[in-house]
Amino acid sequence: MSASLAALERPRVGASNTVRVAGRDSLWKVAPGDAEKFPGFVVGDWVRVKQFLGNRLCPEGNVSGRENLAVVHSVHDFFNLELACCYRKGRWDVHYSEVEKVECFKTGQHVSFRVGLSEPRWGWRGACPTNKGVIVGVNYNGEVKVSFFNLPGLWRGDPADLEVEQMLEVGEWVKLKDHAARRKSLGPGSIGVVQGLGYQTDQWDGTVSVCFCGEPELWVGSISELERVNRLQIGQEVRVKLSVEQPRFGWSGHTHASIGTVTAIDADGKLRIYTPAGSKTWMLDPSEVDLVVEENMKTGDWVRVKSCVATPFHHWGEVTS
Repeated sequence: MSASLAALERPRVGASNTVRVAGRDSLWKVAPGDAEKFPGFVVGDWVRVKQFLGNRLCPEGNVSGRENLAVVHSVHDFFNLELACCYRKGRWDVHYSEVEKVECFKTGQHVSFRVGLSEPRWGWRGACPTNKGVIVGVNYNGEVKVSFFNLPGLWRGDPADLEVEQMLEVGEWVKLKDHAARRKSLGPGSIGVVQGLGYQTDQWDGTVSVCFCGEPELWVGSISELERVNRLQIGQEVRVKLSVEQPRFGWSGHTHASIGTVTAIDADGKLRIYTPAGSKTWMLDPSEVDLVVEENMKTGDWVRVKSCVATPFHHWGEVTS
């Protein structure tokens, strides 16, 4: 039936897929265009309840623009979910189409009140709109307990009243965003390593100190000017970007065609590179290099003969370029 659910058993490229339908012993073939992927909710998923449930209004309404967040408590026949939420007693039955998945709140996350919030669901209770804190507990129904700076005890609240503050850990690699202001030799794209967070009267003030490659002084600025980047690892191969005419620390006898291996990484992210042709260690700024990644082919990949190949190793056979 159109309401039947199935698990993909034997996927095939460009052909019908073999699936296993719940409650049937034999396999069934279905064309990819005749099926759609089911969202697959599981117990513990966090969801946002839509304002309109089918053709009826959500019983909780949408008070002051507040979202209705809940946690999946149980799943019945894939389609119907039982939700638990902190603002309603008992369980709540909904159809899977009436909710959508959201990121969950976790212990240890830094949070602040949502911008424009007129009042939390259960009042301010000593807190104020500018307070920032850390989640120290999350109940089964999504209710959070927050430790706010300069506020005694734990603050109990609805997660819909809060938003997660972007936080960076010491040692993470970051780069300046495109809109970041230039400072001395630093500008958009510069890469550095986080050294610490800025505090005023025991409360994080939204600033971060970063040690940028080759800079003698720490950069201190707003976290909004930074974004995470993947940290390079010892043993990886890199080459200088074609857009870089002159590396900060020189070519050391190399060219854009040179591929080197990262042998060491300094505390500020500076790379020490080894190349077979080089007589000494080559130092590079991480913002000046591209990672060289060899593509590994696997079954199912589509391929073609490279345009630079005149005759394949095993000849053309019945194939052409």
